[in-house]
Amino acid sequence: MTQSVPFAASTGGKIANGTSAMFFAAMAAIGLQSEANDFDLLFISTATLAICGFINAITLSLEEYPKEALAMTLLVPWIAGPLLAWTHIAGGGAQWKAFTWAAFSLVFLFFLVKPPKWRM
Repeated sequence: MTQSVPFAASTGGKIANGTSAMFFAAMAAIGLQSEANDFDLLFISTATLAICGFINAITLSLEEYPKEALAMTLLVPWIAGPLLAWTHIAGGGAQWKAFTWAAFSLVFLFFLVKPPKWRM
């Protein structure tokens, strides 16, 4: 268990940050819709890719970064669930929601370009 690089610079961290950026970008696009949509191909495909991305990130991080993997396992469902309900199920609505998700997406994209050196 050598932690020579911070989690965000590792492969699992890059997958997690990329998946988060993709997830929030899709939430921003969904947030711009004017009404709720029962079947949204963008929502279904992005949610599927996000789930697969986080599973891969957690799997790759378990051995080297157990605290980060545990944090992702515990936090992602509790954060993603309410966000999905607020944006998708409620249907678009105010555009500031979409701008908020776009800002989060840019933060995670920045983490891909310049990974933070945080450690847990």
